[in-house]
Amino acid sequence: AVKLLDPRLASDPEFIHRLREDSRAAAALNHPCIVRTIACGSTGAACYVAQELVEGESLRTRLRRGPLSAQSALDVVQSVASALDYARQQGEL
Repeated sequence: AVKLLDPRLASDPEFIHRLREDSRAAAALNHPCIVRTIACGSTGAACYVAQELVEGESLRTRLRRGPLSAQSALDVVQSVASALDYARQQGEL
């Protein structure tokens, strides 16, 4: 999946630097709850991030249908906590 960012960001050197650093850090992580970053960069007025394509429904889309059950909410929190703990252990957070 390629995400194109707001073209105004391509002219902000600080943003581009942060984008590259964050992408480098994300690319170093290998965890089932963290989307793998493949590349990032800018060309002219376009900034992009290429990441693995993850099939399925986003949490935002799911929440539009209504509240999660207690178990589903717990599953989400556990997944996020697991990813954050892994990233912290790798020194990337």
